[in-house]
Amino acid sequence: MKQQIPTPSGVLDMSAEKEGAIMLIEATGEDKGGDASAEMTFQIELGQLMSRMIRRETQYALAFPLTATFIKVLQKYRGTFAFTNLGICLIPVSRDGTCQIISPMHIAKFLDMTSKP
Repeated sequence: MKQQIPTPSGVLDMSAEKEGAIMLIEATGEDKGGDASAEMTFQIELGQLMSRMIRRETQYALAFPLTATFIKVLQKYRGTFAFTNLGICLIPVSRDGTCQIISPMHIAKFLDMTSKP
């Protein structure tokens, strides 16, 4: 894993490689600003990731903390086909540091699972 990957339009936070496949990742954290701040942060990070998508053969992902605040933000993307069309994966990161990669085609299922109390 590498951190701070320069691109012509800015710097991505990290990259990972497995079996020749490369994933470039933009990561965001949670601040104390609540729902509105989390939504703005998520949208900014998503825009930054999109502006750095310059290699078709590369996978791209957005990492975020798996908290109630960010799940609430993600629920607003329910029904959108943007992640699938752009090929953006999600990487929710638990407080203990564990994470998983959610492929674009499985994001709707992930959102359904996280919306249940």
